[in-house]
Amino acid sequence: MQRHVREHGRLRDGFVELAHYCRDRGIELAIVTHGMDFYVEALLDEAGLEWLPTYAVHTTFTDAGIQYDYRFTRPNCVEYGNCKCSIVDGYKSRGRQVFYVGDGITDLCPARKADLVFARSRLLEECQAEGLPHVELRDFSDVITEMERRSMSLEAAQ
Repeated sequence: MQRHVREHGRLRDGFVELAHYCRDRGIELAIVTHGMDFYVEALLDEAGLEWLPTYAVHTTFTDAGIQYDYRFTRPNCVEYGNCKCSIVDGYKSRGRQVFYVGDGITDLCPARKADLVFARSRLLEECQAEGLPHVELRDFSDVITEMERRSMSLEAAQ
């Protein structure tokens, strides 16, 4: 399965550049997903980004098939599987500003907690409906552009 992912899977445009942009500037970047770890790890490994922290569904391959382990859950979380909100809460509790990127309804809870959301698809519609601060995401270069814009604004204010 990982071989298939390495051969046919691909990261969204601009993600590799965003990862290096963040690493070069000491900005924490993590992947928070309901996806399976073997899939995410294969994509990152193929792109040379195996150093990125991931919060994914843990999988174990057995003779009986794939077993799933949701390691990032919270008892009061209404979402099935990993609780993306708890991961955002963890970063916020350490005083981090959180920019969140997402596209689905399972990204709405963490989007409500983030300082800024980069949204596409269903999440974009939900952000617009709720008036959440957001930027429409076409690809990950949009994140770099906004981070640069905010950086220049901070420098000008100082």
